[in-house]
Amino acid sequence: MMNKKKISIIVCAYNGEEYIDRCVKTIVNQTLGIEQLEIILVNDASTDGTLEKFKYWEGKYPGDIVVITYEENKRLGGARNTGLQYASGEYVGYVDCDDWIELTMYEKMYQKAVEYDCDVVRCKYSRDVDEGQWNSAGKKGKDKFYDSSQFTEKYPFWERTLEVGENGYYGSCWSGIYRRELLLKHNIHFPENLYYEDNFWGELLNLYIKRMYIIDEVLYHYYVNDESISMARNSIKHLERLEIELLILEELEKRGVYQEYREIVERNFIVRFYLNTMNILFTRFDNIPDVFPIMRETVLEKFPNYRKNKYLNEIINPMGNVLLKLLETKQVPSVKDLEAIKDKYVEVL
Repeated sequence: MMNKKKISIIVCAYNGEEYIDRCVKTIVNQTLGIEQLEIILVNDASTDGTLEKFKYWEGKYPGDIVVITYEENKRLGGARNTGLQYASGEYVGYVDCDDWIELTMYEKMYQKAVEYDCDVVRCKYSRDVDEGQWNSAGKKGKDKFYDSSQFTEKYPFWERTLEVGENGYYGSCWSGIYRRELLLKHNIHFPENLYYEDNFWGELLNLYIKRMYIIDEVLYHYYVNDESISMARNSIKHLERLEIELLILEELEKRGVYQEYREIVERNFIVRFYLNTMNILFTRFDNIPDVFPIMRETVLEKFPNYRKNKYLNEIINPMGNVLLKLLETKQVPSVKDLEAIKDKYVEVL
């Protein structure tokens, strides 16, 4: 890998043996050309045949693929951090090992990155159960280009996260490419040994973006894997998202953002720590874990005046209002009370 590549693509896997060939095949066949790609395969202490699969692909493309392996599991955040240490490309992309991508994805992204001098280029994604949608991403919509000079805010992409669609429809870290120098300069990293690491990483990234292009086309295929943490039912690991949000508050304080932009910090915290977690409690658990009291205590301790938050009031919907009222009752709702609300909530969904 002596010549500098255009994009370093980091693929991390923990026991992903059965999906790796499908994933890597769509990367090595990118229309941008494999000679323009640096493919970094990170084996996160797998116990199945993941390492052997990775070495097979490294053997086929020894000048373009490198395998990194270690024996202590760091979870996805730690594996991605490790991959970034080895990256040398102008831009960095992430692909989860059980997903796949359109063969034109990185050519289209890099073209826009150069044309608009972007820090970030994103695309839409689809949730798929098989590879039947390869090269059939559907009709392309209207692209969007965002330049920080269009806004008056100091951190426009962070302040306008919900407006520009950085989450949800436009996916997570895996549906884009990112200027490597930006990630390194501002220490944009993933927390290790915790799930929901993307929430932390995305919050930091949005602080420093100057120019971003969104391709309104499905180029990334997110595999709906019932065994993954994000899809798992009754997994206590879903609750690690609460710790992630507290880490975000600490990090924003370190970076001098917390106090100056308290209302926006408050809005994002209420949405992700409380509202989004309540949604997960209602939709991913057969029996709701008894965590509401500590969630309520945390919210009221850190942001007791959230009802006065204009940014929160702009986005809250009727169901969100119902959930917020649970924080305001004199008597803390029991698990039994929440189970009754859960039935109504799921019915509305």
